[in-house]
Amino acid sequence: MKNRQFNIDIIITLIWLFMAVIAIEYPLNSIIKQHIMFYIPDKISFLIMNSLCITGGLYLIVKRKSNLVDTAGSLFIIIIVSINIFRITPVGPGNILLDILKLTGILLNLYFITKIFYLLIVLKDKKINNIITNISLVFYSLICIFFIMEAAFIFIEQLHGSGYSLASQIWYARHFTPVNTEGFRDREFSGRTDKKIIFLIGDSFVAGQGIKNFEDRFSNILEKKLNNYSVFNLGVIGLNTRGEFKILSNIYNNYKPDLIILSYFCNDIGDITEEAGTVIERPYTDIKPYMAFVVTRSYLCNYIYWQFPHSDFVRYEKTMKHIYRNKNIINLHLQDLQKFVDFSNNKSVPLAVIIFPYMQDVKGSKIFIDPIRDFFKKEKVPVLDISDFTGDIPGEKLVVSKKDFHPNEYTNKIVADKLYEFLIKNMIIKN
Repeated sequence: MKNRQFNIDIIITLIWLFMAVIAIEYPLNSIIKQHIMFYIPDKISFLIMNSLCITGGLYLIVKRKSNLVDTAGSLFIIIIVSINIFRITPVGPGNILLDILKLTGILLNLYFITKIFYLLIVLKDKKINNIITNISLVFYSLICIFFIMEAAFIFIEQLHGSGYSLASQIWYARHFTPVNTEGFRDREFSGRTDKKIIFLIGDSFVAGQGIKNFEDRFSNILEKKLNNYSVFNLGVIGLNTRGEFKILSNIYNNYKPDLIILSYFCNDIGDITEEAGTVIERPYTDIKPYMAFVVTRSYLCNYIYWQFPHSDFVRYEKTMKHIYRNKNIINLHLQDLQKFVDFSNNKSVPLAVIIFPYMQDVKGSKIFIDPIRDFFKKEKVPVLDISDFTGDIPGEKLVVSKKDFHPNEYTNKIVADKLYEFLIKNMIIKN
């Protein structure tokens, strides 16, 4: 019986190591690399630490001098596996091999936890006080419930506006497709150069966060309306104005567009704020560091965390309003936007701008929109202000969900229709 038990210990532990080797050596999803940018810190140390420490745990088990030594070996393996589950969780939710690795680790932990409970409680039931036995049983049950729920939440997706949640990253991995060889969520550009080319540059509003079918984005709907143009979607989640200009500069000579459309949202100013001495609050700053460590690595805890409003986002909105009232910061930001105007003039390529409001509070977005719209109008750049035709529509009808305020399919359709009319009316294109 003991040999059989040891064989089981060996087999399931080797399965964990085998899965670790496969998952870590398998290339991470390109979507995660391009848009989420999480990486395993050091693959070699990950595998060496697993191998040596788990071997040490198995050594204690195989010695079997006593149930206590066996328990110590099992506990050692649980600790090592748990550390590494925590370590790889932020790497790539939705990556199937890493998910299977985490699931394998959870099942491994459940097995050894059950074994410890059996060795310390069940085998010694008559020698242990009933109260201790009952408390141990409750504690064991709670641990098992937690691990089972943790395993289930590995596969549950839920979008949030910031994209920081693990459930959001699962959504990206499943639905943020296709990604072309240039690294953008779009069809290949190289096969669409037989028509005139429009560059549509922006952040998650352009990339289509919350839009499962990329054909439902306003860029794709616009392209279907245009007979003689291909619309290249150059949206990247989390991009700011400087990053957008860098993309334009890097890719321009590859395709030389006939029109550049810049999509603007108020948080595009983010790359200049810290330089100006203003720090924008980020998620998880409203909880203690040790709690944040767990919340950012446990699917279950992370999911629960994001079901509640947090003070850091309230501070974020207040900070953004403060930034847009600060003339020094705005002037620095306008210098960055001026680069798009100068680039357009130097290359003799028309430039148009779309400005998105906060979709959940269109009328309250005036403070963010006015300085940007006035700047581009002064530079004689045509501007389409999305708030002009969405202000009377209830916010919940415009957004992806109550937890994600990005434009939904309905809003993307409206934007595409209005953008088409705008381009024709201002004679920016001839269809």
